[in-house]
Amino acid sequence: MFTINRRETGCDSHDVSFLAIDQSGDVLGSAFAALEDEVLRLDSIQANPPVRKRGIGSALLAAVIGWGRERGAVRLTGEFKPDLFSKPQDIERFYTKWGISVTADGNLEGKL
Repeated sequence: MFTINRRETGCDSHDVSFLAIDQSGDVLGSAFAALEDEVLRLDSIQANPPVRKRGIGSALLAAVIGWGRERGAVRLTGEFKPDLFSKPQDIERFYTKWGISVTADGNLEGKL
């Protein structure tokens, strides 16, 4: 079991951060995003490797998208960032389930 905590940062690099936290207070994952006009920019999203495949990434992405929609975002962009712990095709499949495409130049693109 985990909860998603939101913190609006207002800093230059991103506007909001989300943390997935378990009952003991350990951070299981995080996401950072910014809003630029009507475009929600996903800066990063990460679930810790030992707890992947438990819905943490999906809960974080849902929180980011919900936050963006509440503020008028109509598109999502970002950079496709595979890591050492996941296969790129698994990460691409994750985004595809949410209607987000990975473009040929390695960016994320989706309508909200």
